[in-house]
Amino acid sequence: MKIFYWRSGYSKAICKGNWKLYINEKSKKKFLFDLSKDIEEKNDLSIKMPDKINELSQELDNWEKTQNVKPAWLSSADVLIDVDGEEYYFPS
Repeated sequence: MKIFYWRSGYSKAICKGNWKLYINEKSKKKFLFDLSKDIEEKNDLSIKMPDKINELSQELDNWEKTQNVKPAWLSSADVLIDVDGEEYYFPS
């Protein structure tokens, strides 16, 4: 099984099998998606599946510890998006 890791500033993600965990450290949010049933990432399962959140978070943390190079630059600007009254930051 291939595992995909991604990070940009305070945003990071792991895709493993059908699962995708996205973490936004600035907004203090974690989102979990089952991509086999929700390719558009509209159904956040993070509340329903805390064990899967913990598993993937640990794998992502372990991967980050192996990275000897910090990101070369920070994002140039943050974009603040309001979704149904909740605010989310994204690096641009």
